[in-house]
Amino acid sequence: MKYATSRITFRLVALFLIGVPLVFASPTPQAMESVSLQDGQQGRLVFSTDSDGEYQLAPTLKTDVAMTITGMIARVKVTQHFTNPSQQWVNGVYTFPLPEMSAVDHLTMHIGERTIQGLIQEKQKAKRMFQKAKIQGKKASLVEQHRPNIFSNNVANIGPDETVIVEIEYQQTLEYDQGEFSIRFPMVVAPRFSPSNKVITEFEGSGWAVNAEQVPSSAAITPGIKTPGIDDNHNVTMSITLETGFDLASLTSDAHPLVINEITPQQFDIELDAQQTIANRDFVLRWRPVPSETPQGAFFTQQKGNDNYALLMVIPPYDDVDLSRLLTKEMVFVIDTSGSMHGESMEQARRALLSGLDRLNPGDRFNIVEFNSVATKIFHTSMPVTNDNINRAKRFVRELQAQGGTNIADALNMSLPRTLDESMIRQVIFITDGSVGNEEELFDIIHDNLGDSRLFTIGIGSAPNSRFMRGAATFGRGTFTYIGAVDQVTEKMSQLFEKLESPVLSDVKIVDSSGNVLGEQADYWPNPIGDLYLGEPIIVSLKLPLDQQNLSISGKLATQDWYMDLPISTGGSEKGLDVLWARNKIASLSESARTPMQRKNNATAITELGLKHHLVTRYTSLIAVDVTPTKPESEQVKDTKLANHLPDGWTKHKPHGQLPRGATSAPLNVIMGLVLLMLTLLLSRRRKLDLGK
Repeated sequence: MKYATSRITFRLVALFLIGVPLVFASPTPQAMESVSLQDGQQGRLVFSTDSDGEYQLAPTLKTDVAMTITGMIARVKVTQHFTNPSQQWVNGVYTFPLPEMSAVDHLTMHIGERTIQGLIQEKQKAKRMFQKAKIQGKKASLVEQHRPNIFSNNVANIGPDETVIVEIEYQQTLEYDQGEFSIRFPMVVAPRFSPSNKVITEFEGSGWAVNAEQVPSSAAITPGIKTPGIDDNHNVTMSITLETGFDLASLTSDAHPLVINEITPQQFDIELDAQQTIANRDFVLRWRPVPSETPQGAFFTQQKGNDNYALLMVIPPYDDVDLSRLLTKEMVFVIDTSGSMHGESMEQARRALLSGLDRLNPGDRFNIVEFNSVATKIFHTSMPVTNDNINRAKRFVRELQAQGGTNIADALNMSLPRTLDESMIRQVIFITDGSVGNEEELFDIIHDNLGDSRLFTIGIGSAPNSRFMRGAATFGRGTFTYIGAVDQVTEKMSQLFEKLESPVLSDVKIVDSSGNVLGEQADYWPNPIGDLYLGEPIIVSLKLPLDQQNLSISGKLATQDWYMDLPISTGGSEKGLDVLWARNKIASLSESARTPMQRKNNATAITELGLKHHLVTRYTSLIAVDVTPTKPESEQVKDTKLANHLPDGWTKHKPHGQLPRGATSAPLNVIMGLVLLMLTLLLSRRRKLDLGK
């Protein structure tokens, strides 16, 4: 704590002087019915007004989630109830998260006794249809994708005291790692940091971030934030039907208490213990088979037309490889100390980094990069693992505090390039909540600077940005680990280091019986298949001719060639595998496009896949329009944006360390900045001397 002043001073100087300002805005919803907080409106979303003590009611939202999990597949229905408590007609916009690999393929709108099924349309066409319905006074719902894990639902013309129910359905593949199955349902969109090349002239938009120059969609992906204790009106109910296919050794949730009803040893009905759960942290369900029934593979099929779609999971036989030899490595730890990490997230991150330092071995080298608005290194270059160096690093870690923006670009540019002996294995451990809006820019940096390093991401906090975390690990040829609570740090870091200390299965391909890599008529996604680490399975979606009988998987495990024959004439029957195949292909096309021409070509292919398989993508949306106008032409309508809860553990006033706007002139800011910079250099020098003692 004795260095807190110097750290804060340094970050303020950086914000005055660097050319990457923070971009934020406060929610500014439209006016509606005026109420006071003494009118019994606690638990209802209200907006403040210019009149002291007066607030305005906004549409309320309740979400019901129903999951059906069988085999390796989850089918999920998300039902959103939009209720207008005011006496005005309103349009509602709600930004919400879904799993980053969810295949959103169904939309139904209920208005009283009427039911309207949604249709997939090209994105701009769907927008035009929605705007036309709004003007005509018709009820309509438009579901759009802003990121693979962030969607919005626009609902038009909700009448006074009226409820419109919108059902959104999607399908996804389960996660499987080191003998454990899991599914994650995100409940909240955390505020996103969006860097900009331009100076802020005014605050605008609907969330923490405005449409910055580098992130044109930043307002859409960053909704407003509810006030805890006043507008806790968005709650979630959840029911799950789980059919495992094997007996279980454990069935748990990371952070939510459950009510579990065992129907059979392999079938369970599950609900959240709290019927009305505040949507402020991600839900994670985990189950582990009894050791004797731990699967080594799975194969499910679906015939559709002249094609056979399939989902394949195979566990490579790591037991055949000598895992006893420790690999000498250079380990670079990167830790996020931005404002969004304030509170429990910062504690998780510190413990994760300290745990990582304890797992280093003699002969290894290491360094630590800290970043928020700027990035800094503890050592000029990676240092040997000695008691003095480890103790100095631990003192540094224990003093870390959260403030400032989330400038991941600087951290990647500082940590990825190799600076030491190329014979050492180089691994970068990136600890962050990933609360940024410029994911594509960051993926480009990883692609251009990775070299032979490998990037492992650790998602921290109650609602990490899994789109960035998983994408960065994919581009970085590493893995993504999610730590949702402090008491999980030791177990999760131990599992990660077991992977880091083990050989990698690389160059994985699926070939036909003749040894040829599958082509257009028989293909698989993701393609290419990424590197795999100890305990990780190969999971791919395939499209095969009906007469395909056998396949093989080949790869390189450590220094050994490896392959496995796969008889595919039999397999379990499952629905929706064609949708999963299309979703995986869309993801691969999106990730492989790194040039403007590739992006243009892939946009056409993604649009065609979305339209053919009825999927929401970057270029296609789901639209449902009632044929009958319900709003009288004379009635005015208000646009409102429904806020999200602040993620559990976050501090409302420190999401990214905002600075207040003032009337100080620019020249005076520069002078103040220079004075503060000199003070910072003196304090920083003293800090380094003390750390070296």
